[in-house]
Amino acid sequence: MGGVPVNPAEARKWYVKAADLGDPRAMSALGQIYFNGKGVKADAGKALGYFRKAAEGGDVESAYQLGFMLEKGLGAAVSLTEARKYYRKSADGGYNTAQLKMGQLDLKGVGTKADPKAAASWFQKASDQNDVDACLELGKLYEAGVGVGKDLNKALELYQKAKTNGSDGVDEAIKRVSKLLGK
Repeated sequence: MGGVPVNPAEARKWYVKAADLGDPRAMSALGQIYFNGKGVKADAGKALGYFRKAAEGGDVESAYQLGFMLEKGLGAAVSLTEARKYYRKSADGGYNTAQLKMGQLDLKGVGTKADPKAAASWFQKASDQNDVDACLELGKLYEAGVGVGKDLNKALELYQKAKTNGSDGVDEAIKRVSKLLGK
């Protein structure tokens, strides 16, 4: 295949130039480079700074990564309020992983009062994008009638959707709900 040999130092140099020109994707790439220590010493503080700039430039994946770092205290003190802010920004931007995370936070009441109805709404948005974990979470809510009306048919449909999209651990739920439905 030929091509150009991989050169992390050269790639980083060009990402820095693009980031200096305001490119959020380059800022995100630099965040990943420093977060993972690819070709540089891992530096959570630098990664956090690049993810913050990228998120403020509209990069939804960086907003999610920033939320993760703030939730876990990587590169900054733990701040659930700030973490939720960036997870929300990412989720509102349509990033399914952030929508799943917002559902989990709302269901458990992390950084806010527990709100199963809001959680169901976030899980639905991620499920609409075929997020397997969101399908499972939303299926559980329909099965139990938490945050949504109890609907075993909808629960079964969501569990089957999760299985179709690659979930391995859903067979027991499918059997359980099918039995309850007499199928």
